[in-house]
Amino acid sequence: MRIGIFKVLVALGPTFFVPSIVSARECLDYEPAMVTIQGSVSLKPAYGPPGFGEDPKHDAREDYLALTFDAPVCMKASSEPHTEDVAEAEIKAMQLVFRNGEAFKQTKQWIGKRISVTGSLFHRFTGHHHAAVLLKVKEIGQAANSR
Repeated sequence: MRIGIFKVLVALGPTFFVPSIVSARECLDYEPAMVTIQGSVSLKPAYGPPGFGEDPKHDAREDYLALTFDAPVCMKASSEPHTEDVAEAEIKAMQLVFRNGEAFKQTKQWIGKRISVTGSLFHRFTGHHHAAVLLKVKEIGQAANSR
C-alpha cells in the first residue's frame, strides 16, 4: 500500500508543483501599460531593406540598441482583437525604440551599463523590428543597484 501511494505521488508530483513555479513569474502587459525594467544595454547589428538579411551584401545596416535582462521575462497576450501583441515566453532581450534620432544617440552612452527603462511594450510588426518585443522608451537612467 505504501509503495502504491509513493508511486502516485512521484507520478503526480510534477503536475502539482511545476505549474505553481511557472505561474509565480508574472508576465508583462503590452501598451498602454507602462513598465520599468532593468538590464544591460548593447548595440546589436541588424539588416534592413531591401532584403532584411536575406542578401547582407546589398541590405542596409540597421544597428539597434537592445536591453538584455538578467532573467527572461514573458508577455501576456493582448485582449484587444486584431493585434500582433501575442503571448511570448523566455524573452531575454528587447529592442529599444526612441521618439527621435537624438534620443537614440544620447542612449548610446549607456552601452555596456545596467540601466532602468520606463516605457510601453509592443510586439514586432515590421522588418525594422529586430526583437519579438520592443520597448518604447519614455524614461531611462542608471539602474538602482549599479555603480
